[in-house]
Amino acid sequence: MQRNQEDMFALIEQWKNSAESRKAFCRRHNIAPSTFSYWYAKYQKTESAVKPGFVEVQPHLSRSLELIYPNGVKIRLPHDTSLSELRTLLQLNV
Repeated sequence: MQRNQEDMFALIEQWKNSAESRKAFCRRHNIAPSTFSYWYAKYQKTESAVKPGFVEVQPHLSRSLELIYPNGVKIRLPHDTSLSELRTLLQLNV
């Protein structure tokens, strides 16, 4: 039986919220452990993907600002960067 991403991600969520072992869950749902592992890896990648949210702003001793996005991208800006420019950069999904 071929399953799509939506089905598999729903099953992974179900498994995560259960106390069942992965092996038992796969057996009960007639899923090959290798298939489950494949989809679980894809699931984890989407879970760790950048999501809109808080972006850290740090002042530097060199009188500059450094924006660090959730995905690790860093942008260093002059200390006199305007608020409108900062607002634009904070809204980016880098």
